[in-house]
Amino acid sequence: MQQFLVDTEEKFPGRLVQNDDNIISIIKQSYHTTNHGSCTAAMGRPENPMAVVDAQARVYGVQNLRVVNASAFPLLPPGHPVATIYALAEKISLYWTFLQGQFYLMI
Repeated sequence: MQQFLVDTEEKFPGRLVQNDDNIISIIKQSYHTTNHGSCTAAMGRPENPMAVVDAQARVYGVQNLRVVNASAFPLLPPGHPVATIYALAEKISLYWTFLQGQFYLMI
């Protein structure tokens, strides 16, 4: 297979990164905010020990608290997550306005 590869040398983080201290250092140097923090308060069924919120984004065991951001995703969707975050926010806001008796049909 190597005969078909033009360059087989590791580019990042590079061959000099060989131990835990080097790995931690390169992570600290290269981490930036374009990484999408998500999946830390996953939506799921109550019997799932990893689930934090239900399908209406309510936090299990806490009253009047919802999580409506990327942390509620049990898995990060492929690609940029902003459209999925907007969809979640729209769904939860429509559900909330319906509960408040302020639901309007949008055409």
